[in-house]
This record gives sequence, structure tokens and C-alpha cells, in this order.
Amino acid sequence: MKRFLLLFALCIFCTGLSEAQTKKVLDLPKYSFGVRAGFLTQNIQSAYELVGGNADNFMGCHVGGTFEVAMNSTRRWFFQTGVDFQYQTSEGAYGNNHLLFMEIPVMFAPKFCVGKNVTLYPSFGLSYTVGLWGKVASQYGDVDAFDIFSDFLYNIDRHGANLRLGVNTTFKNFYLGVGVRLPIGLRLMTPEWSCNITLGYNF
Repeated sequence: MKRFLLLFALCIFCTGLSEAQTKKVLDLPKYSFGVRAGFLTQNIQSAYELVGGNADNFMGCHVGGTFEVAMNSTRRWFFQTGVDFQYQTSEGAYGNNHLLFMEIPVMFAPKFCVGKNVTLYPSFGLSYTVGLWGKVASQYGDVDAFDIFSDFLYNIDRHGANLRLGVNTTFKNFYLGVGVRLPIGLRLMTPEWSCNITLGYNF
């Protein structure tokens, strides 16, 4: 995590230097749409962990769409948003856990060119997550699956606000990014953190 934050700070510093050196308009589209997909891992603390259970490290995949628009005339600062669907699973104490979240980010990204058709940029902002579906498929035979968001042993927060940080690059229309998400607030029974690797294409 410290290495990621250091890399993020370095990107911000380099972007500031680039902004100070020139006011040239970057050869970037004023706005664009994109598709994204990738892998993620997330640590979730539930009520079960608070009374001595083991932490659940969820693995999964995500897919979604993005929209970004330039915020200034030099096309160096961009506003980004979109929607992302995240499916995660793990093996827990009572069976296999399955979760489906939707996330809506509100991000800002200062961009700079590092070569022909290549951009590098950090991104930062907030996001809102909502649990669309969550079940634990019990390992005890005839016991039905139960709702992971409402069962007293799990009681994971269905809604949440998060801080998001990322380091991203594009080559022509192709996208690669690494990001982390940290929860905001004093919620005890909530996803604690997550990180992802994402590939995409911009139109």
C-alpha cells in the first residue's frame, strides 16, 4: 500500500511539473466513453469476524462502462464517472460466499503525455457502492442459502462511500489501470479495502 501511495504521489508531482511547463493543448478528445473489465480482491469484515471469526478475502471480477470529459481548455484535467459491476466470492466458515456490488465513481484525473499516443495519469475521488445481491451457500446440506447483507452473523453494509485512488495509462484507445478503494466512515461491518487491475478500451 505504501508503494502504491508513493507512486500515486509521484504521478501527481510529475503532472504538476508538466502543467507548469506548458499551456499547450493536449491532443486528447474532449470527452470519451469506455468499457472496462478486470480482476479484484477485497477484504470484508463482518459481524462474525468481530466476535473472533476469520477475515474473508474475496476474489472476483468486474465489468463496467466509463465516461470522461475535459474540465479545462488545455485538456489536462478530466472528470470521470461511470458504473461498475463487481462479482466476488470466497470460502467462509459457513459455506461459499457470493457478492454482487454496483459502484458509481466520481473521479478527477490530471493527464500528461509521455510519448506518442501514450498518456499516464493518476486518478482520485469518491465512489458510492451498493450491494445488489449476496448469498452464503451453506455447507450444511439441507440448510438454505441466506442473505449475506441481513443475516446477523454477517450483516455486511449494503451501502457505502469510499475513497478511490488509481494509476492509469493509455496507448491509443487501449487502457490499463491499477486502483485501490478505501471505505469512508465508522462502519464496522463493511468492506475494508479492495484493489483491482483493469483493462479497457475508449471510444
